[in-house]
Amino acid sequence: MASIMRVAFTLAIALLRITTAIARVIARGCSALVGERWFEDDVVGDEHAKDDEDEEDEDEDEDGRDARQIPERIAASTSDRGRQFEKLRAYEAWREEFGIDRILETPKPYFDAVKRLYPHALHGVGRARGGRAHVQIEKAGQFGTLLETLREDFGVDDPARVVVEHVSYVMTFVFEELDTRPWPFGKTIRIVDVSQLGMNDLSFEVFEFLRYMSDTSKRAFVERVHKIYVLHPPAVFRVLFNAFKPLFSEKTLKQIVVCGTLGEFTESVKSEVDLRDIPREYGGECACENCWTDDERERRLRAHALSLTARSGRST
Repeated sequence: MASIMRVAFTLAIALLRITTAIARVIARGCSALVGERWFEDDVVGDEHAKDDEDEEDEDEDEDGRDARQIPERIAASTSDRGRQFEKLRAYEAWREEFGIDRILETPKPYFDAVKRLYPHALHGVGRARGGRAHVQIEKAGQFGTLLETLREDFGVDDPARVVVEHVSYVMTFVFEELDTRPWPFGKTIRIVDVSQLGMNDLSFEVFEFLRYMSDTSKRAFVERVHKIYVLHPPAVFRVLFNAFKPLFSEKTLKQIVVCGTLGEFTESVKSEVDLRDIPREYGGECACENCWTDDERERRLRAHALSLTARSGRST
């Protein structure tokens, strides 16, 4: 009996940990196409920040770089100069880790596989501060299958890195090819369907993968998310989200909308996205034959990825 109780307790803890991780990824806006937010900075207020009148700005970081080198969107995410430099270093580390300076030039042999196993797409345009925002739809879940397939069928040694590199490529394409407007322009509205979350996602590997995804999003995509709509949330997610609500800032609570029904979703989203740009499977009126492939921006993205791979002589 004692051994059964230990197993039950272990499973309960594992479920709590993985569901919390999934909630974090969704709240951050990075289960795929990423935002950067969770319990810090403009989510709950930067715990390191001080009142403006008491703050002594550091004009240089430890490497002697001037504060004017900090990108505007990073500077806007926190008033603490030290944290701004910290975020700048994290951003630069991401660019180096994934070769962002050349990521729009290198082959993408796993592009189709990742898209098939983890559905996500650009679909329509919404309204955000400063004008239009790119609408992104995605189905989060079955991450265990995604990682296993990349490893077993494609011989990938580090499938988590492949997926995170894919997401880095997609977002870089969006903001360096499709929308080059300076900040505060260049935002995303994410529609995240979490109905696929299941037992397949209850593993340590998936937990570590989600953490890797969210950490990368935090480093790379500061101030890119305008709004996140979460659809078909399992009961445990709603419980956890409601439990975490007191830790979120008012600003963040306005950015994350958890929708229990499609009617609730369409009523909320229609002020920012024309229902003709919302897939019919989510209560919209889109006339696309396939909303996951037919948007012009999604077609451009796929054509770009396939051309890079074709030039290299590799196949997807």
